[in-house]
Amino acid sequence: MGGVEDHVHLLAALSRTCQPAEMVKEVKRGSSLWIKERDQTLGDFGWQNGYGIFSLGFSQIEEVRDYIMRQEAHHRKASFQEELRALLRRYDIAFDERYVWD
Repeated sequence: MGGVEDHVHLLAALSRTCQPAEMVKEVKRGSSLWIKERDQTLGDFGWQNGYGIFSLGFSQIEEVRDYIMRQEAHHRKASFQEELRALLRRYDIAFDERYVWD
């Protein structure tokens, strides 16, 4: 897991019975509680409503792990929004800017 001020990345293996939406919901719920318990000034903290989830092959795990660990340096060159737009375009995934950011 790693990230910067406006997003986080989580590399996880899901069992065949784990629903991705349920996993994300639990990660957001548990981490929100953890953050609020540790810093009372963050009582209004909340995750955005949406999320992105991508699958990858076993051979890509180390590359993705390294990418996650280099987030701070990486985002000095490109913003999160620029990066996500490029990723969606690279894989020809249709998106509407009105619904991607909240």
